[in-house]
Amino acid sequence: MNREGSRTPDVALLGLDGFVVLAAAELAGEVELLVETTGAVTGCPRCGVVAEPHGRRPVSVRDLPLAGRPTVLVWSKRLWRCLEPRCGQRTWSEASEAIAPRAILTERARAWAMRRVGAHGETVASVARQLAVGWHTVMRAVRDYGQPLIDDPARLDGVTGLGVDEHVWAHAGPRRRTGFATGVVDLSPGRRPRLLDVVPGRTGNAYASWILDREQQWRDRITLAALDPFRGYATALSMTLPDTCSTPSTWSSSATTPSTRSAGGSSRTPSASAGTPTTRSIRCAACSAAAWRR
Repeated sequence: MNREGSRTPDVALLGLDGFVVLAAAELAGEVELLVETTGAVTGCPRCGVVAEPHGRRPVSVRDLPLAGRPTVLVWSKRLWRCLEPRCGQRTWSEASEAIAPRAILTERARAWAMRRVGAHGETVASVARQLAVGWHTVMRAVRDYGQPLIDDPARLDGVTGLGVDEHVWAHAGPRRRTGFATGVVDLSPGRRPRLLDVVPGRTGNAYASWILDREQQWRDRITLAALDPFRGYATALSMTLPDTCSTPSTWSSSATTPSTRSAGGSSRTPSASAGTPTTRSIRCAACSAAAWRR
């Protein structure tokens, strides 16, 4: 590709703002793209004097998969030098918001990894294989991009129905017991079920604490609840949402598709092979503990 020619197609090909593709190759089943930034003039970050080019340094970083193959960007990174004798900056390398210093992945690849794990339910290991990076690299991206979404107070807006189920977080081994977590799901009528939170432990206290962490105004909007057949969760509901009624329903532990039960008692229950627990129908949280004792 011609460095001096029109760069618009190259920008569109890469789709990374501020970068153009200079060359492409396939090595060992991976796509390798030589790229550079579009800016050719810059000022000293300290004194503002127009800088002089001072060579280039290649930096490799992994990007989004291309046609199902891992992709490596080789950034021909410009080095700059300040010509102002009284300035102490001397030399520096260019920077980009798209690629953090000493990064393994581009920022868009990190955001993509979080979406694949958080929104599409892929495992961290699977996404790591697609990007040809380590498990911890993807997990850091999931934490960095996922935490602001968790902290967003608007995340729980509009929730009027709750579901809860236990989940095996860590299987028992020679040196540890089985670890459980409690998953809380949005089962609001008219909305697609979605996972709201996962808290450590499989106890009524874990579920009750999560509910009590919400403001009273939010709790007042909860009009129905479905739960896993575990007495502790029923007790938690009776303690925290005593006026909440539940529709007769069952729901999947994977928080995907709830199955409804008719007033007569018949139900559309998922197959046993799906591993979906059946939820007992309770009319209100206040009587749930008694219902479970029966």
